[in-house]
Amino acid sequence: MEKLTLDQYATEAGVGEKNTVSSGPDNGANNNIAARFWNCNRHGSTQQAFDFAVRFAQAGKQQEDVVSLSAGGMNIGGHGNEGLLTTGQGQNGPFDPAKIMYIYNEYNWGPQLDRVKPTAITMISIWSCHTGAGADGAEFLYRMALRCGRAVRAGTGFLYSNSSSMWWENGSVWQVATPNNKPAPIAPPSAHFVGDEMAMFEVDGGEMSVSDLVSIEIERFVFDRSAGASKSASGEGAVEIAGKLFSSIPLDMKGVANSGLVTAVITLTFKSKNSIVLDVYNDRLAIEREGLTGYYLNAQLRTLFDLMK
Repeated sequence: MEKLTLDQYATEAGVGEKNTVSSGPDNGANNNIAARFWNCNRHGSTQQAFDFAVRFAQAGKQQEDVVSLSAGGMNIGGHGNEGLLTTGQGQNGPFDPAKIMYIYNEYNWGPQLDRVKPTAITMISIWSCHTGAGADGAEFLYRMALRCGRAVRAGTGFLYSNSSSMWWENGSVWQVATPNNKPAPIAPPSAHFVGDEMAMFEVDGGEMSVSDLVSIEIERFVFDRSAGASKSASGEGAVEIAGKLFSSIPLDMKGVANSGLVTAVITLTFKSKNSIVLDVYNDRLAIEREGLTGYYLNAQLRTLFDLMK
């Protein structure tokens, strides 16, 4: 089965800036991102991230360090989703409000952002998947900007990485909020490589299509796998749901990590009685565990899941 490779839009950043990336357990993305930034710190909680940035900014001011004062940006990396950034809990939890930033735990991260105001930091850039996307992304960045008194920006699409580079999904843009401007929401990039034919899957050395399915099981999560809900469908229902979900063009994901969260696991069982398991990132990208073949999802996974019994 022929697979497409993801185009690389390489980016490197952070020379002279305050750079810190989560050390939470994941698929290797955090290490990949940290390797791309100059003099990168690793943090295990929200407080640790801002301890470093504030300390570095203040040290530059006290020592009249030209680099620290002239390049006042802060780059913070981790796994994300719309309006959300992990700062230590990793890709799959367990949930810890001290290790994640999102709208509903401002009581935790807000005081840390307040510490930025008296420093030389000029802007905060978030390196993760989808943190700036949608209404939640716009609201989250605006609340951050109000607390720190600076512009805050985050990407609207997937952030991919490997051992030598990192790049944004094609179509991703920076969403930017300032203390004086709550931005209009920006939707995530639409699904890529979507065709008109049924998706093909590698199963036990052969190829099978959606029409060969006998069942589909979907387990969805919120922040971690301890609070999942599972639904399934069989027969024609399984074929219909999978046909709406999967694009026809497979992607080669070997050696490529993404900075999203695992929001679901899909198990497909075929007429041959063989099954494949796919991890779903941010409800938009499914990656098969064994062969590391990826598929952008066409339909809203949440909507289809809600319709299932």
